[in-house]
Amino acid sequence: MADKAKREKKERKGAVCITLGVIMVLSAVGLWGYNRYDADRADKASKEIVVSLKTQMPEKQSSQFEAYPQRKMVAVTAEPDGEKWIGIVKIPSLEVELPVAEEFSYDNLNVGACRCNGSAYTNDLVIAAHNFYNHFGRLDNLSIGDEIVFYDFEGKVHYYVVSSQEIVQPTDVDGMYIDPDDDWDLTLFTCTWSGQTRFTVRCVRKQ
Repeated sequence: MADKAKREKKERKGAVCITLGVIMVLSAVGLWGYNRYDADRADKASKEIVVSLKTQMPEKQSSQFEAYPQRKMVAVTAEPDGEKWIGIVKIPSLEVELPVAEEFSYDNLNVGACRCNGSAYTNDLVIAAHNFYNHFGRLDNLSIGDEIVFYDFEGKVHYYVVSSQEIVQPTDVDGMYIDPDDDWDLTLFTCTWSGQTRFTVRCVRKQ
């Protein structure tokens, strides 16, 4: 009887372990599926907004740069979300093109990129986006010298090249902004896959 009780207890433990294992696998699959769905949704939404924004871009665009201290960038409203956007950021080597919201918010991040601080006209623009595959999820694939393009609603095209990359702690607020003494003019950043740090790309204006 004792041996039978031990065997039954062992079998019950085994069944519990198997059940927990199945639950963990299903949870992982479900999480992966949700993340994939969320990324696809965001990709579709951002493409729709980019199309809407391009209809409002001035036809004649100039790459001539002029510095305007303390100047606020022109923002326009895009359908279908009705939010205000200051332009479009393009990363040719990754085939990424995202609308850039005037203000940072999680709702805006779920659609495109967000301006965290600064302006293209004062050489201190900071842009963040989620680490979705077609958003900023492949920033770590960029190489030094890769081109970044930012289109604004004054008809200007701002060209930059990647100058450096670094991992920044989320508590390092200063690291997310550009100081006048810094050697870069544009910062792009996103969460790493662990979510514990931020992968950051520094860029300088292309001469």
